[in-house]
Amino acid sequence: PACLVPGTWDCEAWPNPFVDRDGLDGHLWRDIGALHHYRVANSIDGAHFAPNAPVTHAEALALITRALVAQGSWTVRLESPQPYPGVPPVFAGDVATYAYHTGGVPAPPDDWNAGTTRGWFAQALWAALGGGTTP
Repeated sequence: PACLVPGTWDCEAWPNPFVDRDGLDGHLWRDIGALHHYRVANSIDGAHFAPNAPVTHAEALALITRALVAQGSWTVRLESPQPYPGVPPVFAGDVATYAYHTGGVPAPPDDWNAGTTRGWFAQALWAALGGGTTP
């Protein structure tokens, strides 16, 4: 389909700088280009997005935080203290901003670099959208 939700980023077409499409259909690939344009989706090394790779806990919160900041729902809170040990420095601002706006990370992981489950990602998204810490 050309566009699933009229008036949203889903309907926008921006250049996609990533070289590793890895079998994604054109619609999803266009969406990743829009997410890159809004600085939600970033390259892991300057050219690759790794669309089929697992997402870490830190990356999950970064995706949620960056989307809500780009949408104008949240403001970046770099001055907020980092409440969780072990967050990779590249994601520290994202996690601090997430914690500021939600009141905390639901079930903070012991290893921020470990792959997360869909359930954890959904719980984090639910909290970010105002649903509280338990869906």
